[in-house]
Amino acid sequence: MKVLVTGSSGVIGKELEKLLSDHEVLMIDKVVSDHTLHSPNHHFVQCRIGEQSCPEIGKFDPEVIFHLAASFERTKESADFYEQNWIDNMECFHYVASHTRPKMFVFASSYLVYDIEAIDPEEFKYMGLPETCPINPRNMCGIYKLYAEKELEFIQKNINTKMNIINARIFRSYGKGSRDIVSRWIRSAIKKEPINIYNIANSFDYVYAGDVAKALYLLSHTNKSATVNIGTGNRTSIRTVSSIICNKFNIPYPETTAIKSDIEDTVAVVEKLKNLVNWIPDTTIEQGIDKIIEYERSLL
Repeated sequence: MKVLVTGSSGVIGKELEKLLSDHEVLMIDKVVSDHTLHSPNHHFVQCRIGEQSCPEIGKFDPEVIFHLAASFERTKESADFYEQNWIDNMECFHYVASHTRPKMFVFASSYLVYDIEAIDPEEFKYMGLPETCPINPRNMCGIYKLYAEKELEFIQKNINTKMNIINARIFRSYGKGSRDIVSRWIRSAIKKEPINIYNIANSFDYVYAGDVAKALYLLSHTNKSATVNIGTGNRTSIRTVSSIICNKFNIPYPETTAIKSDIEDTVAVVEKLKNLVNWIPDTTIEQGIDKIIEYERSLL
């Protein structure tokens, strides 16, 4: 099977490539890949589709596309962020639609599209977010992801009616070599630098990147169109994550700086994922932390 992966140099892309060792894969990223290709049938092209053509895509003519390429800014969103997400997504989608006829398009969306303030905690324990949750993106990232979902649906309806779409709404992903908070804390602990912790009461559904990749891979084989949450179904507080890391390195728990903001306590409802692929992410937060510690130490 011919598979196109955009954003292949990212943390999820690297994990996904391992699962595609038996397939012919074209990997595209604006950043040069820093990992060894897992198969002689895997090929890498440095390209930012949103600003330039990529004739390799048309020649390759993929059957399945995993669109992972994206940029994230968790604290402050800039004008560059707009260009790298909104414009690149739209141009990528229409470039691919006009040059290929994939049977399956898997889009890495986000739980940030949901309206967390609309959830009644009495109805959904710990603010569990199902795919039927009201939509109201909380930031620009969520807006870009939601509109990308709608644009793909437009392409499916008007350009490639035989293409199935998976809109994978990924929860708080973390993994090897990432810029997520888990990896940053581990890198700080290894260097014996202070760990800065904010809003320790917040809880999220932390899902390991390797599990995200597996979920995307399994969903690509469903031959269905669906919007699906990807998470563990378990909530973990920032206090718990940071405590695990401090215990691993035998360092004292740091003083915390509180930020005055609403407390977030969100978790994915994952029954739909389980029903579609008979599996849900099962790497615990401690297991994931151990994997990242081993990876970071291997770089020393």
